[in-house]
Amino acid sequence: MSKIASVSARDMIRLNKIANLFRKIYPSGRRRTSRLRVAEFKYLRRRIELLEKLLDEKNNCVEKAKSVFLRNLYHEIRTPLNSIVGFSDLIEMNNLDIKEKESYITHIRESSQEFLNKMDNIIEASIIEAGLVKLSNEECMLYDLLTEIHSHYSLHKHLTEKNIALLLTVPDEIKKLQIRIDTFRLTQVLTNLITNAFKFTQQGVIEFGYMLKGKELEFFVKDTGIGGLEGRETEIFQNFTKLNVPESQYKGLGLGLSLSKKLIALMGGRIWYKSMLGKGTTFYFTIRYQQVRSAEKASSWRQRNLLNLRRTLEKTVVL
Repeated sequence: MSKIASVSARDMIRLNKIANLFRKIYPSGRRRTSRLRVAEFKYLRRRIELLEKLLDEKNNCVEKAKSVFLRNLYHEIRTPLNSIVGFSDLIEMNNLDIKEKESYITHIRESSQEFLNKMDNIIEASIIEAGLVKLSNEECMLYDLLTEIHSHYSLHKHLTEKNIALLLTVPDEIKKLQIRIDTFRLTQVLTNLITNAFKFTQQGVIEFGYMLKGKELEFFVKDTGIGGLEGRETEIFQNFTKLNVPESQYKGLGLGLSLSKKLIALMGGRIWYKSMLGKGTTFYFTIRYQQVRSAEKASSWRQRNLLNLRRTLEKTVVL
């Protein structure tokens, strides 16, 4: 009661001061009321005009984002479709030998899988954007998870035709850490960041790993790529934003970082980065975790989850 009374007393003092101020400015009661109504009307009109301006700006941003998305979507889908149609036409030629036909069929199969993966990722992006994601909570040998990701990129990085070393760095004392986490969503975030690192690095080193920071796990993905993200902190995590300047040089819809940020937030963490033009970029993110105190061995977890993890990695497409 004393707290409420003291607050009410302070409010009354403030109201009396305001009332006295208006009495000095407007000595006549009727005149004061009229002028107050005019002032209130002008204030409300300015607020409405400001809100209308903000709404117009928001609508323009939405329309611009739609245009960018449709343009990127058209480009990303057209590439595999052109390959499918082109090699299908070549197969119809009668003067092809068996090896040539097998080669064309391989190209068609790869382009078809690329197209399906892009569609899956677009649908996945819509689900995340709509807030319909429900996180699972499963046991995970974290170091084994990252080792499998490292093996996947080490096996496929030759496709980029770049001279890049991929390093996995984890302190020895936490390599046996077993936690409960949504492994699928964590893998999505890590593969988005690592794939971006490969995309914007021509040569050098890409390093990733994790460490304990208090009650959180802090992950990092570091590259020696083009960098140049200084001052773009508010822009870079928005939908359909591409990291590069010449948009035709790199593939992607510009969704990866935006959706990664949303997934990290769902896992109770945050994401940020440090970047320097020509020197590279390092992305950091944290997640909350629940440690599992179990005698279960890492090999047991690996056997149970290896197939699902590989399927997830095979569907990795730059968003």
